[in-house]
Amino acid sequence: MGGHPAREALATAVLRHNTPPMPDVPRWLNHHQLQCFRVIAREGSLARASAVLRVSAQTLSEHVQQLEGALGVTLFTRGARGMSLTDEGREVLGYAEGIHTLAQELLQSLDGRVVSTTPLRVGVDESLPKLEVWSLLRPAVKTARLAVREGGRDDLVALLRARANDALALRRTFLDGETTAFRLVHGEGDRAPGMVCDVYADVAVLRPDGAGAARWCERFAEALSPAFESLGVRAVLLRRSLEGERRREVSALRGAVPEGLTAVREHGMTLLADLAHGQKTGLFLDQREARRRVRALAKGRRVLNLYGYTGGFSVAAGLGGATEVTTVDLAPAAVALATETWKANGLPPDAHRAVVSDVAAFLSDRARSGSRWDLVIADPPSFAPREDALPEALRAYRTLHASAATKVSPGGMYLAGSCSSHVRREAFAQTVAEGFAKAKRIAQRVAFITAPEDHPVLCAFPEGEYLKNLLVRAVSA
Repeated sequence: MGGHPAREALATAVLRHNTPPMPDVPRWLNHHQLQCFRVIAREGSLARASAVLRVSAQTLSEHVQQLEGALGVTLFTRGARGMSLTDEGREVLGYAEGIHTLAQELLQSLDGRVVSTTPLRVGVDESLPKLEVWSLLRPAVKTARLAVREGGRDDLVALLRARANDALALRRTFLDGETTAFRLVHGEGDRAPGMVCDVYADVAVLRPDGAGAARWCERFAEALSPAFESLGVRAVLLRRSLEGERRREVSALRGAVPEGLTAVREHGMTLLADLAHGQKTGLFLDQREARRRVRALAKGRRVLNLYGYTGGFSVAAGLGGATEVTTVDLAPAAVALATETWKANGLPPDAHRAVVSDVAAFLSDRARSGSRWDLVIADPPSFAPREDALPEALRAYRTLHASAATKVSPGGMYLAGSCSSHVRREAFAQTVAEGFAKAKRIAQRVAFITAPEDHPVLCAFPEGEYLKNLLVRAVSA
């Protein structure tokens, strides 16, 4: 990319836009904020913009407040006739739109075509020695990332290798021999957008986020080679989603796809992963700290694990001394693997009950019997895969929490999880509070538990903090 005229044009434009009179223009402006910003400016009111975007006026107002708070300026004037951009608002909108347009021109000149007209994220990272601009474009190429550097290395493999080594250094700081399954590279959190790499003992699994990142997988694997060698990785798998998320394909970039299950350790606990057919890369590694908390709480308790998948929470509870554990999941294969994982840890078979059932149906059946547990865990799949699904997702969370709250014994614990980045932490906590209120139960917040240290979040990319677990206690009457 060195010497390309579009590259110099983009670098020059970024420098020009990042100079006074607006030195505090945000380094990052995400897709939804930018879209909301643009439509509010055009429509002149939150109500009209809400109708166009199919997003609540409250959400739009929060987006505006977030931006204004981050900048310390007023973007819109509010009056009886609606909202209009201030001079500062026009400057910020022009900055974001201008950078995105130039990034598209660069992509067109390099690829021969513009892949998308919808911006996701545009930013300038001044923590680097040289200028770097990341442009992420949707939807045609979900993760088309451009690394544009002025005076830096043009060898992308060398850049990725440096970042992979830095990611490995972070993992070595926190992980020990008791855990052999972890995330080596966490996309934007490790400054490798669109690239995820999880390690399961001596097998690494790459999972690109979108077609743009998928084109770079082999080079990314090459960049990770030194890290793989130091970790004793013998097989490298590529896991891609096809036809959206309806079908998955797993192939070997190095070695072979494991036959059967892969056994790994997590804080000394044995977990079994199906790397060829399981969800995500095989296991939900981001729930490691929540599983450790469940293990610490489980002694002497009856435990219910809803949406149990392969039983990680169930096994943690069993090892922690739970007297009885029930695992509920709709997928028979997942429930069977949960049972196998329970046995692999030497736990008594009669202390675990595996149930293949829809969670709502299971809870409805138990409502009639009056069954209760001392620790209930509900970690469902994402209820809000898109921003426009947020209102329905919040209603679904409230319904789940209300039903689960009735199954918690007085003085018992409820661990509620959400893996959706569109559901903010406090909004999720509010659904728990409202669910318990609907069930006529009193709840005390005990702890928020997020992803572990191998899932870092850039301070400039707060949306990366997607995982939320709220632990509450059901207060006795």
